[in-house]
Amino acid sequence: MASQMFGLLKRLGANRADPLLLEPSISVVSRAWLGAEGSYRGSRDRARYMFKYPTKEINNHLSFPGARISSPTMRSLISLISWIPSPWGQTVSSDNRSTRLVSYLEDLPLEILYMIANSLDPATKACLSLCNHHLHSLFGEKRPFPIRTEAWHMFHTNLARARPSLIYCRVCAHFHRREDISPPGPAWRTDARFPQHSTDQAMRSLEWCVSVHQTESLYHFNYMHVQLAMKRHYCGPEHGISTDDLAHVEVLTFPSRRLTSLLSVDACVCAAAGGKASLYLRLQHWALMPDFNVHRLPFIRVCGHSSLHAPHVYAVIKRGLETCVWRGFEARESEREMGRQTETEAQSEAPETFHCPPCGTTYQVEVRTCGDEGVAVVVTKWLDLGAGLDPHDDLWRRHILTERHYLKEIVLPSQESTQTRVEHDSCVSLEELSGRNSSLLEGRTYTRRMDHWFDNVWVLQGNKRLPIYCYLPPKKNILASHVRLRN
Repeated sequence: MASQMFGLLKRLGANRADPLLLEPSISVVSRAWLGAEGSYRGSRDRARYMFKYPTKEINNHLSFPGARISSPTMRSLISLISWIPSPWGQTVSSDNRSTRLVSYLEDLPLEILYMIANSLDPATKACLSLCNHHLHSLFGEKRPFPIRTEAWHMFHTNLARARPSLIYCRVCAHFHRREDISPPGPAWRTDARFPQHSTDQAMRSLEWCVSVHQTESLYHFNYMHVQLAMKRHYCGPEHGISTDDLAHVEVLTFPSRRLTSLLSVDACVCAAAGGKASLYLRLQHWALMPDFNVHRLPFIRVCGHSSLHAPHVYAVIKRGLETCVWRGFEARESEREMGRQTETEAQSEAPETFHCPPCGTTYQVEVRTCGDEGVAVVVTKWLDLGAGLDPHDDLWRRHILTERHYLKEIVLPSQESTQTRVEHDSCVSLEELSGRNSSLLEGRTYTRRMDHWFDNVWVLQGNKRLPIYCYLPPKKNILASHVRLRN
């Protein structure tokens, strides 16, 4: 037995097994070992008995689990003891291996684990059971809760937080990949279809808020874009999409009517007074005509419940047009310098701000001169789209549904409005936004700084210009789909 032990110690790391070096420890341990071997020669597992009932001499060397062991030979022996599957051997430590602290849940006693599990909701408990095999054997269930319940939705929402490219859809009751979701703009369109979304009105796009052109806009914003943007806010930059990817500028001209319209959209995440974050959209519409007359004002819808032809809005536009015409064009004909001065004075007047109670849209209307291009009616809107957790949230549904009996009256707190939050947290002020849009319309600058989509439409998606192949459908242009997936 001593020779076998000497061989094991040699294999454990001693390059040169020196008998003089090993003699003190081997003499003590081997005597105890041989004594046990002589007394229990018929035992099937003598080594296990030896370590389960250690003699006094071995205890003098190994003393207690936290003891410092200075002899290299004894450290090799302790490694051997730790390797043998024995409850006692697992408690021995050495200088090379510090005392292990409890750092994992599975190291806790079962009583504490059950106390933790009993204090969790079913969705969190199901997530805990998926951490490893040990916890799954304790808390795992084949069917912890029925499908399409709140616990089911919360469970899969928590699972999606660990996967940067996935979001959980409550309508479809399964995950969607980020690569399968088309951006709101016309570029990088995918062929993915979601049949379940057509059966739920909450998955419709914001068609009422972006229909400034009296026709369907190229900007299709739906609830999945809210989820992607808010997931990045909740989980980090690897998840979801940036709010810059939701930015959009679109210009449409009507040569027969001598009308040019512009739509700009930018998004930001702001925290409300209660600390709950929401995604906000700021939309600005421009309707530009060279010889603007209030009677030729195009039909521009502010939301699903109001338009520019509402009496209170129509009166503001009429008053602004009369002021611009009288101070701008007539003064410019008589004296150019006076025209510039009156133009600045006219635009310095504070615009009128309104609020739609059914949908909570805050908007302001103003009339601005746009260089030599004419006069434009500018409508700026601020929308609170909610936290991106449930498509049936009232903050989102009120912008989609127009039936008043489905909506609740929204009254914003007097100390802070949607407009105040966005203008406080946005990196681009309202003055800078209006100045950029005005510069695009002056001298038809949009034809040089934006991408030509087709006919009389120009687009700037994500505040950057894109190659022309990005606007083609993926089926017709394989290169565009590959580039999008790579990005």
